[in-house]
Amino acid sequence: MTRILNKIRQHGAFFSSQGKGNEAFQFSTPPGEVFHSCRLTILETHMIADARVVAQPSSGDSGNLEAVVEWQCEGSALVKYQVEAFAIPVPASPSAGKESATRQVTDFLPSINGFHFDNSFESVPPFKLIGDLRYGDASKGLCGGMVYAALDYFIAGLDIPSIPKEDLSLRYGSPLHGPIFDYIGKRLFSSFDVPVGVWTYIELMHPNFPNFQARRGGLGLPPRSRAWRMVRQEWPAIKAKLDTGQPCPLGLICVKSADLSRLGENHQVLAYGYDLVGDDLSLFIYDPNIHDDDDITLQLNIADPEHSTPLTYSGPQNVNCFFQTDYTFTMPPGNMPVPGRIILFEDENYCGRSIDVVHENQDLRTFKEANFDDRTSSFVILSGNWNFYRNPGFDSPFMHGRAPLVLGPGRYEHVADYGIQDNQLSSLKEVVNPPGN
Repeated sequence: MTRILNKIRQHGAFFSSQGKGNEAFQFSTPPGEVFHSCRLTILETHMIADARVVAQPSSGDSGNLEAVVEWQCEGSALVKYQVEAFAIPVPASPSAGKESATRQVTDFLPSINGFHFDNSFESVPPFKLIGDLRYGDASKGLCGGMVYAALDYFIAGLDIPSIPKEDLSLRYGSPLHGPIFDYIGKRLFSSFDVPVGVWTYIELMHPNFPNFQARRGGLGLPPRSRAWRMVRQEWPAIKAKLDTGQPCPLGLICVKSADLSRLGENHQVLAYGYDLVGDDLSLFIYDPNIHDDDDITLQLNIADPEHSTPLTYSGPQNVNCFFQTDYTFTMPPGNMPVPGRIILFEDENYCGRSIDVVHENQDLRTFKEANFDDRTSSFVILSGNWNFYRNPGFDSPFMHGRAPLVLGPGRYEHVADYGIQDNQLSSLKEVVNPPGN
């Protein structure tokens, strides 16, 4: 599938006049391909506002085509939306396997990049403090730690390590102790995102928090409900992350209760792709409760978050709501990759879109057909020592005193703190024999 249209538009604003209109988008199919479908995602709304595709080509059309979006903003309202169009090869098999032509997935696959054991552990303490001092009970589940750790290994380009037999539970096949068990425990604590993450679970699991709600009052204030939260707040952010090739950790609300002792009945999983056909959304999920399963989905209809929006989960849990959790990358234990490897991130603290550079890149504008020029705000050097340049072709190096700046393995959460201007990196290369820096 080829995305042949990708536009973001915004209409209305606070204190603007009431408005309604149509916006046309022109696009063309590549040679040998035909139109498949359009997709509209509402990214943001204030007050009473909406947008929808009212006209699009027929499936199989080719050449110069047009889609029309109708938008409306009542009073001081605002709507921001993304419209996409897709083409497929012709002639295309109408049922090539079980995958939809609009399926969007990252390179993560549970059977390859997930842990090869279930989230079932012996009653041993997973959290390591100082020396031999530990606390907690792994038998209550380490799902968040498994999700964060698996994503760490994926981003680092490392295989999930095998567990030595002496570290394994004979009952569950999961680790009892050892560096991987300790790391999963460490990442479980990170996944709690204290206090914000814990409060989100408490809020969304409370029985008085409504499943759905219509806008209230003449100002059209946004509903405060699980449906609105999922469709209007969480889904656009999750989609943006998945579209850049990054899996997205999710918190699942699996219980409705004001009893805080039931917080542990909720769950954490990893979304690694999605499919949106019309208004029917499917998220593809790595669930640490079910290892090596590539067919787990979380499904809902996003047409109208002011009405009932039930979730269908193919895993064992009953899911009432989901939200993205605040993940940041941490280097996991394991065999280090080949010399000369760095991961660049678009945002500070290892967030946003990321790319993986081995040995050198003389022009980040052409990295894998995606422009990453002047977009780096943080990075992780997995191995090697590196020089960094303002211009393509290793021109205009960033300096440390009178010598070009050299940085070695480590985590650099904000490049501006280490001598590189934010969003100014255009090329970089490994230094084989770096001078003292």
